[in-house]
Amino acid sequence: MSPYEIAYAGGANEHWNPIAGQVWLRRAQVQWANSIWLNPIPEKYWPYTQSIGMVQDLFENRMVPMTLGGISKGMKLLT
Repeated sequence: MSPYEIAYAGGANEHWNPIAGQVWLRRAQVQWANSIWLNPIPEKYWPYTQSIGMVQDLFENRMVPMTLGGISKGMKLLT
């Protein structure tokens, strides 16, 4: 996701969405209160990407890497 897709309505480059991505992410969190974000980007790169920081904030640091260790950590966060 680009920062624009998260923060602004119409920020996606694929199609016009009148609702910003952060609104959709919050709606998902309301629907599924115990949620995490599985990030396929290697964790060592997370500090260098603005959109990853934005998603980390939205998920209140419940972001884990998409690795076996990350999935195990995520399962602990969910229980």
